[in-house]
Amino acid sequence: MYSATKAALNGLSLALRYELWDENIRVTSTTPGTVATAIFPKDRPPPAYAQTAEQSASVILAGVARNERLVLGDQQDVSAAKHCFDPNAAAQFDDHLLAVARKRRKGEMAF
Repeated sequence: MYSATKAALNGLSLALRYELWDENIRVTSTTPGTVATAIFPKDRPPPAYAQTAEQSASVILAGVARNERLVLGDQQDVSAAKHCFDPNAAAQFDDHLLAVARKRRKGEMAF
């Protein structure tokens, strides 16, 4: 559900960007990355690589100021975006995402 919603919001944002461009309205889609927020339950703290909300906001605001169409909030997202649809990287992504899905279904991941 989370991934589908995120993809839908990115698609809507990008469509609005071009629909509203001639009215001088700019739209940027953002994917903040892993941010240490209350989404992580107290018994499962965020991973060590999680950024603070302030760090995430800084990256996003800088991307909006540059009128980027999509702002990726952390280096993991940037790296993954470069290879997400690369056929040569498909097996690696399939293995990782399948492992995440299985953990979520078993209740091992709360988000």
